[in-house]
Amino acid sequence: MKNIGKEFEDNYRSDIIRYIIGEVRDVFDDESNKGREKVEVSVDTVFTVKRFLDKSILDDDCVICFEKPGKEREVMCTPCSHMFHEDCIVKWLEHDNSCPICRQDILDS
Repeated sequence: MKNIGKEFEDNYRSDIIRYIIGEVRDVFDDESNKGREKVEVSVDTVFTVKRFLDKSILDDDCVICFEKPGKEREVMCTPCSHMFHEDCIVKWLEHDNSCPICRQDILDS
């Protein structure tokens, strides 16, 4: 009986590997499995835009770039009242439409 398992493995191993590779290719080639659709976001229409020249308005480090607030850098407030450097949140929204802190969908606001 032990030889049957070994014989089966020897005879069908390459078929099984080819089958698995084919299944993996099907998953990655599937047109319906392309991830989230990229959404064009206009910052001015999404935010109840509050722009400030950074003068300690952003008390903590920006959670996107981890930098301290710097002088002459604009800060934006999201609809959920979280503040970020303007350039940071604009870049963030190119890839994700949720707030980096609370994950609220900014487009639904």
